[in-house]
Amino acid sequence: MTVQHYDLIIVGGGLTGLALARALRTTPLQILLVDSQPAPVAQAPHFDDRALALSEVSRQLLDALGIWSAISHDANPIGHIHVSDQGQFGRCALDAVELGFAAFGQVVELRMLGQALWQAISHQPRLTHVSHSNVTALSQQVDGVELVLAQSGQTQIVRGGVVLAADGGPSSLRVLAGLPVERFDYRQSALIANIETSEPHRDRAFERFTETGPLALLPLTRNRLSLVWTLSPGDAEAMQALSEPALIAKLQKAFGWRLGAIRRIGERTVFPLARVRSPLRRQGRLLLMGNAATMLHPIAGQGFNLALRDLMAFADWLQQQLKASADWQQPAALQTFIDSRLADSQHVQDVTHGLVQLFSNRHPLLTTTRALSLSLLDSFPRLKRFTAVQAMGFR
Repeated sequence: MTVQHYDLIIVGGGLTGLALARALRTTPLQILLVDSQPAPVAQAPHFDDRALALSEVSRQLLDALGIWSAISHDANPIGHIHVSDQGQFGRCALDAVELGFAAFGQVVELRMLGQALWQAISHQPRLTHVSHSNVTALSQQVDGVELVLAQSGQTQIVRGGVVLAADGGPSSLRVLAGLPVERFDYRQSALIANIETSEPHRDRAFERFTETGPLALLPLTRNRLSLVWTLSPGDAEAMQALSEPALIAKLQKAFGWRLGAIRRIGERTVFPLARVRSPLRRQGRLLLMGNAATMLHPIAGQGFNLALRDLMAFADWLQQQLKASADWQQPAALQTFIDSRLADSQHVQDVTHGLVQLFSNRHPLLTTTRALSLSLLDSFPRLKRFTAVQAMGFR
């Protein structure tokens, strides 16, 4: 069987894989993008479209990729952030304009971002895209990584000087490579849905710490809000099974009336929450990227933001290697990139894990401490600005 050779292979056609392909557009490399799914197709906006929060740094990185202009009209800015603790006196309100920013970040629909990335790479030179293909075997060679692809009952062998695994949290490549995984089960589940309220959200995002777990509402276009409610697994399944009026009543009680009456709750999804990470991001010439390397709790919304910084850093590192005519495909060289990303990754993991531990605990002493902390933060503009700068992704 003929083996096809590429300088670099990206496995995974989700947001991380597509953004990687786009970030490498200016290199002279022959790149293969392997996707188990079909190419995204344009669809009309839908009430239940899922969303993610982009930090200001991520917005700037998407602008550098030439993507932001294609999705900006479908994005909703986060102009205000309101943080509160149910049953406690503490609260904090952050206003972007008052702190000297246009916005803290942007909320975009996953489908819109995926379509924009796909359109951007669909005519990219030196990029080959293979859809409906799964990697069934992996072997490290002296000069690269060999993959066996299965597509419609046919097999194909490809070899890449370097392979980037961007195939998500379950990551079949990570499994095939035998890379270890550390899993911390939070014993929580996230209930996700879009909602509509009687009062306009006016670009306000809310973080509410309830008796059952943190509740986040992110502003979307067309006066929708994206709900992410952290619950016990049993409570999440029970909430998912409720009728719409019954769930609205539960949510109204937990969130309050800051946005008036909750009029509608769309399609609901529940998934378990855990921190999953590989302590070894590299095996030979195989590198883990995005959720394949680290999957985070959604409490701080940092998963894709971290992945985007990571892949852009890889593109910059690769450009520098190519300019210096360095042998960037060697494992030792690849490890230098991995090492350069440790500090940012560990910081985000630690902050996210700490927030989960702090705000998912209803011990009276901790709830009082949280209330005092929120009140203190609300009283000091400089501390507010520092907190906002960190949340926006600036280091």
